[in-house]
Amino acid sequence: MRLRALIDRISMDFENSDIFFGHGTFNAFDEAVWLVSSTLNIPFSSINSDLERVITDADIKKIDQLKSIRINQKIPLAYILKEAWLKGYNFYVDERVIIPRSIIADLIDEDFYPWIESITRTESVLDLCCGSGCLGILMSLNYKNIQVDVADISDSAIAVAKINIKKYNLEQKVTAIHTDLFSNIKNKKYDLILTNPPYVNAKSMQDLPAEYQKEPKLALASGEDGLDLTRKIITESKSYLNDGGKIFIEIGHNRDRVDEVFKDLNIWWVDTGSSSDYIFMINKEDLPN
Repeated sequence: MRLRALIDRISMDFENSDIFFGHGTFNAFDEAVWLVSSTLNIPFSSINSDLERVITDADIKKIDQLKSIRINQKIPLAYILKEAWLKGYNFYVDERVIIPRSIIADLIDEDFYPWIESITRTESVLDLCCGSGCLGILMSLNYKNIQVDVADISDSAIAVAKINIKKYNLEQKVTAIHTDLFSNIKNKKYDLILTNPPYVNAKSMQDLPAEYQKEPKLALASGEDGLDLTRKIITESKSYLNDGGKIFIEIGHNRDRVDEVFKDLNIWWVDTGSSSDYIFMINKEDLPN
């Protein structure tokens, strides 16, 4: 069987199943391409030139086995392949961390324009609730002069973050900290805090597709209205920002609730090239004391 035919067949099998997309792809065809290319070690950039390649029976069998796991067990493909992609970078992931998909990555890609006058002048960054460490690592890869801390309450997540830090040889520039929000961050201040905290409300947690239920609940659930962690972050973060510092918080579909709960704060909603109303920014001077 040729690669083109294999991708088409896997895509059709995914299409005819009841799996849910959203952990790196949004449709059956892209999911099939990801599964096949990763298993065969074919770079995405060259897959079109390999479409007439003949695939061995052994490789077809392996791909079919992984496809069956994906369909029958509703495990996100990122966990099956132990990889996730964000802004062209590959990150190791497993069931200990949420699968990278933060829209804050758009801001990094866009140099935080127009919210930060010159991101290259930023010297210190905290990626809070870091999971796999992907956002902090992207900051370090994009801006060479920045020192980054990545922090998470889950020691298992910190272990995964350390794998990714080592993968990109960033041990001298990115430090992983096991901490419950700011509790273990001592005598430090940052020019910039990025956080994609848990923000799924109680009702939505009950309705999540099976694939999302495979992710750590600790990385998703945040109380009745989805803002438990966000409240704490906003209350505590001022002491950890340098003068002129900013915090960017991703909050999913909770804008209306954020506007209601924090109506007395000077909040700026941040658009990116792919989204609106999912991220807000607060300047240090506008945070509560």
